[in-house]
Amino acid sequence: MRFRFPRPLVLHPLLFAAFPVLYLFSQNLALADLSDAVRPLLFLVGIVGAIFLLGTLIFRNAMRVGLAVSLLVVLFFSYGYMQQALEGSVLGHHGFLLPVWAVLAVGAVVVATRAGKGLPRVTSTLNVVAAGLVLVNAVTIGVYRVRSGARSDTSDLEALVPNVPAAASRTDGRDIYYIIFDRYGGSDALRQMGFDNSEFLKGLSRRGFYVASESRGNYPKTLLSLASSLNMTYLDFLTREMGTDSDDEGPVRRLVKRHTVARFLKSKGYRYIQIGSWWGVTSESPLADLNLKLGGLSEFSTALVETTPLFPVGPAISEQLDFRHREYNRTLLQFEKVAETRQVAGPTFVFAHILIPHGPYVFDRNGAYVEKEDERARTFRRKYLEQLMFVNKKITQLVERLLAGPESEDPVIILQSDEGPGEAPGSWAKASPKAWRKKFPILNAYYLPGVEEAVLYPSISPVNTFREVFNLYFDAGLPILPDRSFIYQDLRHLYKFIDVTNRIR
Repeated sequence: MRFRFPRPLVLHPLLFAAFPVLYLFSQNLALADLSDAVRPLLFLVGIVGAIFLLGTLIFRNAMRVGLAVSLLVVLFFSYGYMQQALEGSVLGHHGFLLPVWAVLAVGAVVVATRAGKGLPRVTSTLNVVAAGLVLVNAVTIGVYRVRSGARSDTSDLEALVPNVPAAASRTDGRDIYYIIFDRYGGSDALRQMGFDNSEFLKGLSRRGFYVASESRGNYPKTLLSLASSLNMTYLDFLTREMGTDSDDEGPVRRLVKRHTVARFLKSKGYRYIQIGSWWGVTSESPLADLNLKLGGLSEFSTALVETTPLFPVGPAISEQLDFRHREYNRTLLQFEKVAETRQVAGPTFVFAHILIPHGPYVFDRNGAYVEKEDERARTFRRKYLEQLMFVNKKITQLVERLLAGPESEDPVIILQSDEGPGEAPGSWAKASPKAWRKKFPILNAYYLPGVEEAVLYPSISPVNTFREVFNLYFDAGLPILPDRSFIYQDLRHLYKFIDVTNRIR
């Protein structure tokens, strides 16, 4: 009597579908939240599962269909990694690699249809391999989250940032707008690029804004800058909590998403509206009463698409798959939505993170779309300044709309940048003071109606922005902190801060 082993279950297509998401997340543990990966994980497993089920119903052979689906999934999600490995050579050009991948895809289907008696063993082997890949990445993710959680959750972060005194009372309930323009350089930084921004800044002054002409950012990184300004404190307590060798962004991301400013204003009856960017940290807020943003792929899903053949061909299929077009549309939408919030009844706090003049540089000075080839042909100076000139026009138009009503109803408006122009170096600690002096000068302008005297001064920095606003409008009695600027050593030592205040003035 011969024993017949049961035919193996065909599980590997679903496991191979899960692997690319888990791998990408495991490689970006310090930069992403687990929630970022859940939706694409469920979507991919669901799509691959549906294709496998449909193929099985049509061809009546689950193991052959499973082999074909798994081979195609592996090819699909390995494209970007191969292209990156070959980048710079003829072999890495999309015009060469795409046809090769198409031939390999056809070959994979042919191999699957001709597979014979060895299919059960192949299926079992693929099940084990796929399960191993998923398990390794799941363990990596789990271990990291346990270790980082043990440090970042040892105390409630909200308890470590300043609370506005409960006795602080609301005055006239003016709307408050906090609008961040990412990498908008201050006058000193722009002068280093040969650009005089005084005409725009004088225009703001004529409209009643106080322009802090000597303002410097507190940190040269958006995440740190916003965590500091929105919680009205410096971040040295994170050094004590996380240590100087941590790269875990989790705690500081939580500080941005659940910031003190929103919690205080909501306690005073304000409605919180967030105008979201593509960046996961400011795309939406769990505290917001209303999150307004352009639909489409998230930051994590966009990175996942870049590992596939959809990355080079996607723009021809849909603007939703073209990051540059999405950013063009998103920016215009953000300006429009900020203006429209003036119609919302009741006291409102609006926070908008608008990612220009930060790249991609999709606007010329008049607001026309810049094609990718044109952007590549331009110098950094030209494309940055063209986009900045367009931003100036949009800011002017926005301010006019926000101040179009009765003067007694004018809102508080804060126009600010998080950092200056240019990419961060590999190590800020090894960068020159010249690089620091270009990165730290920022835009910082205040429209503060209905108050007799604001204690503003040229070097006020973002950490004191809401301390000043809450003192003026809510009698909060918050002390004004010394205006300091800190670099972090590098991304592997995110909380190793070095005071460079006296070296950037």
